[in-house]
Amino acid sequence: MNMPLRVANQIDVPVSHVVHRDAESRSKVSLLKVGAARYASHPSTEVLCVAYAIDHGPVRICHPGDPDSAEFREVMAKAAANPNWCVSAHNDPFETALEEHVLHARFGWPTVPIQQHRCTMAMALAAGLPARLAAVADALELVNRKDAAGERLMHQMSKPRKPRKGEDPAGTYWFEDPERLQRLDVYCPQDVEVERELYYRLPPLSAAEQALWVLSCRINARGFCVDREFAEAARRIAQALAPEIDAELAEITGGAVTGINQIKRMQDWLQSQGVFGA
Repeated sequence: MNMPLRVANQIDVPVSHVVHRDAESRSKVSLLKVGAARYASHPSTEVLCVAYAIDHGPVRICHPGDPDSAEFREVMAKAAANPNWCVSAHNDPFETALEEHVLHARFGWPTVPIQQHRCTMAMALAAGLPARLAAVADALELVNRKDAAGERLMHQMSKPRKPRKGEDPAGTYWFEDPERLQRLDVYCPQDVEVERELYYRLPPLSAAEQALWVLSCRINARGFCVDREFAEAARRIAQALAPEIDAELAEITGGAVTGINQIKRMQDWLQSQGVFGA
């Protein structure tokens, strides 16, 4: 599928090359529970493999620390040095976190300035499409689709397995036999195929939306200051007043809403009172 390259959508710099990439990782901590930054920076987090492709070229696979990663390091170095290159991924901030905290910090891989990043998840959401790669690929009926069996294997390999009989119960063990690792090396490149097709299928973010996305990434990477003592005090006050507020809410609504967290009931009651669009 040979499609023309686009113009960069932040500052109108012509894009000469796009690096599509995807990484598979594993960790003792849960990504869903701790978020991308804490997941990527956790000492137990490892990158098992990285698949990548330049423009419409073949998808290649490499492994951090192995000789086969040298070519990809050179590709990322070229992208980092040339503002006409961009890098793309689905949910790019996660790939960026792994590159920063694992691939750069531990292996010295180059990192690309955030303004040269593109995110197909953000592009999909801006077009009113699902966020998940599998769902948006199905919605657009892409030629390339997610490997469902490979995805199940990936989830299995991304977290520690239970100790087997005779193993130290306090030890950390993974699904990492050669057969599974080889299968993962098939799954990861397929994700790049799907993401790449999606990249060329979707309209780019507008200049304003791309700039906002970049700003959001910078804020998330930097973090922001919070007065934790003040926030904890406010939470304690809210918890102490909750029973009184719940009782008053139940009285006002005639028992239709009995708790401040009953959002759906609140919406239904407001609509019954003639407040539309609640």
